[in-house]
Amino acid sequence: PGPGGPPSAEADDLALANRLVEMGILTPYQAAQIKGGRTKFNLGPYIVIDFHFRSVLVSLTVRNIGQTAARDVRVRLAQPLTSAAATDQSLPWQNQGLFGPEGVSLFAPGREMRFLIDAFHKRYEAELPTSISGTVEYKRPRGDEVLSEPFTIDMGPYALAMMAPKDVADIGDELEKIRKVFEKLAKQLAT
Repeated sequence: PGPGGPPSAEADDLALANRLVEMGILTPYQAAQIKGGRTKFNLGPYIVIDFHFRSVLVSLTVRNIGQTAARDVRVRLAQPLTSAAATDQSLPWQNQGLFGPEGVSLFAPGREMRFLIDAFHKRYEAELPTSISGTVEYKRPRGDEVLSEPFTIDMGPYALAMMAPKDVADIGDELEKIRKVFEKLAKQLAT
């Protein structure tokens, strides 16, 4: 069709693909694969940033949930992080390794790295920020295109769950863990 006529099917496909990328349903790479006619995908690397909670401790987790390794992975934080639990409130890991200028050269599929941020209750009491923003950058196993994905995560919605008192079942679970540690220690001392 000429100008002013109905849009072509190709134009419709392109508009739909762009909208799905804008909505965060597809990555640009996935949209290009679909437009190319692929129906089975090797999704490649996909690095996600999230929080990990263990009891009252909060860690920042970086994980490759993709099917292939990511290369030259680097996390850039929008603002330096502080910690209520650290004596000088700094977190030295945020300028090294994955967060440093060099990043990590290879991040295998399924790989996860955790970085301790704080004790949740201390952070909450000190009124420190609960959200973290930044960008994760990485490359696929082949090629030099840098994938750059912005992220914002917020531990605030977890506040009620983290501050909730423990019930009898939670206390029983904790006591069972303690019992197992003492049992293991007793066996080691007996040998």
